[in-house]
Formats: sequence, C-alpha cells, structure tokens
Amino acid sequence: ALSRVVAFALAVMLAGCGKPTPSPAPPPGGSVVQPVSREIIEWDEYIGRLESPETVEVRARVSGYLDKVHFKEGKEVKKGDPLFTIDPRPYQAEFDRADGEYQRALNQAELAKNEAERGSKLGGAKVISAEELDTRTKNYNTALAAAKAAKGTADLAKLNLEFCQIHAPIGGRISRALV
Repeated sequence: ALSRVVAFALAVMLAGCGKPTPSPAPPPGGSVVQPVSREIIEWDEYIGRLESPETVEVRARVSGYLDKVHFKEGKEVKKGDPLFTIDPRPYQAEFDRADGEYQRALNQAELAKNEAERGSKLGGAKVISAEELDTRTKNYNTALAAAKAAKGTADLAKLNLEFCQIHAPIGGRISRALV
C-alpha cells in the first residue's frame, strides 16, 4: 500500500511538471534619460479680476474751465501731487476784490475807533453830548462788524482760489481722466 501512495504522489508531481511555466514579461520599450538637476520656479495661473484696495473719485469744488492736466493716465502719483488746474483768473479777481473790501472795512473800523476814543475824552469833559458819544461808539461797533463780514468774504474767495488746484488725495496708479 505504501508503494501505491508513493506512486500516486509521483504521478501527481509528474502531472504538475507538464504545465508550461509562465516566462517573465519583457521590459517595456522606451529610452533611458539621465536626471538633470536645475532650479524650478513654481507658478500658478488664475483667472480673476484685480481691484484696488483704495479708490477715490476726484471732483472739483469750483466750476470753471480746465486749464491743465498734470498727469498721464496709468502713471503712478503720490499723495498731494497736482492732478488738474482750473483756470484761476476769475477766482483771483474775486479774491482781490474781496481782499480790497476787507482792507477798506479795516480802515473804516480804525477811523471809527479813533472817533469813538476822541468822543469818549470829549464826553468826559462835557464838550459833546451823550447822543454824539453813543453815535460814535455805535459807528465803531458797526465798522467792526462790517470788517468781520468782509474778512469772511475774503476768506471764502481765497478758499475758492485754492480749490482751483486739484491734488491727489491718495497715492497710487491713476486711471482715466473723465472730464
């Protein structure tokens, strides 16, 4: 019986030997390249829209004819750089007139002050009436008020003259001049 078992085992082994053994696959075709060492700059491309963090719409505070444009579109400007000049001649004339009125009002106030001081001395000596003294004092106060009003008008005319120069409120790249 042992011989039968050995014969059966040999038959099984010989049956297994009859199968063809698979051969290893051939290497894939292609060329061989040696690695190259170099610096690589990584970058990405994005589709989007850029917008400035600060934007300012510049508007004139006075009306008039545009005299000069002091920048080129798309260039960099610094805060305070001149952008536009509006024709200052009408505003200069208005300032000169208002300043002249102010100087005239100051002179009238000074004259009224002198008369009021003289009237005060004469009133103490009973040379002029109390009514005349009151008139001189009130004329002085009126002249002071007129001088104050003329100063306000002159200050406003000077401010309008300054507004003829339009300066950049922030620094950055300037866009189109929509005038």
